[in-house]
Amino acid sequence: MAPKKTKPPRRGRPPIPEEARRSKNLTFRVRATLQENLARAAHASGRSVSEEIEHRLERSFLGERHLIQALEMTYGSTLAGLLLTFGDVVRYAAQGEGGDWADDAVRYARATTAINAVLDAFRPEGEFPPQKEIVAITKWVLVNLKKRTESTELEAQKRSLLGPLLERVKLARMTETGDIIYE
Repeated sequence: MAPKKTKPPRRGRPPIPEEARRSKNLTFRVRATLQENLARAAHASGRSVSEEIEHRLERSFLGERHLIQALEMTYGSTLAGLLLTFGDVVRYAAQGEGGDWADDAVRYARATTAINAVLDAFRPEGEFPPQKEIVAITKWVLVNLKKRTESTELEAQKRSLLGPLLERVKLARMTETGDIIYE
């Protein structure tokens, strides 16, 4: 009878069952420059490369949570949800070649159509008043954003983010009868 072949004993500690592990194993490829950057960052922070990757991925999700919390604190949950949805639909509807969608008339029209479609989808039942007053208020808010010199930090950030788009807003003045005239 031939001798029975046996496996050599394993070195190290026995493997932990999958359900008992605190973390999962992921394998992926990276370019050499990214690997070098991760190794440098891990060394500087006193973490392993694996811990550095996990730390940076967690921070990327934290940024999304902070954005949502900031929008909710500033505008309330409904408007925060709408703003995020507007961003999603504009990103898809206004896709195109080169440049900013806000500087391309066709892509801009597609973006406004998409935003209006979102608003129409969520429209509550019932009658709604004439919109002339709402358009006037909206223009007034935009004109004030454009021409005010003293402002809150939030308004300053809005102006910075809107940049050259604010130049498109026509200045207005209010008549004695309350009408707004755009110049």
